[in-house]
Amino acid sequence: MDDAIRTRLGDTGRTRVVCRRGNPLKPADMELASPATARSIMVLSPPIDDPDIHVIKVLLSLGARTWERERPHVVAAVHSSANLPAARLAAGPAARVIDADDIAIRLIVQSHRQSGLSTVCTDLLDFEGHELYMRREPALIGHTFGSALDAYQLGIPIGLRHANGDIAVNPRWTP
Repeated sequence: MDDAIRTRLGDTGRTRVVCRRGNPLKPADMELASPATARSIMVLSPPIDDPDIHVIKVLLSLGARTWERERPHVVAAVHSSANLPAARLAAGPAARVIDADDIAIRLIVQSHRQSGLSTVCTDLLDFEGHELYMRREPALIGHTFGSALDAYQLGIPIGLRHANGDIAVNPRWTP
């Protein structure tokens, strides 16, 4: 798996991808993955019958743990729209659960309707030469998004995550 990831992603820069094998529903296997030291956790559907149930169980397992430090960002994908409410409930307010089939269908339809959109989507989603981080910046609390744009020498903020969990990409800003 590590070789396949390196082949597809190439150089990941400062991002460290860690793969572990085991059953995430078993506490010992979950600890092998060391979620307490992770900054982000992706819960993917396994290639089994009714994979969304497995994703929901993993989300419940992650939600039941006590975190020694700040809880990492958790992103999960479900295949059936019918399972989305249960997965979001299991994940809790701090995690993001997406409907993978719905997003894929929308991208395909829009790509057929708009010439060149598939190229834009590929550029946005392949991360080639780019990295995207979600991070808390206590020094910027209370500042406008416009002033946050000047806070970095080697990066560009693309949005805000509000205290209530709402995310605003490219919000209105005043200098």
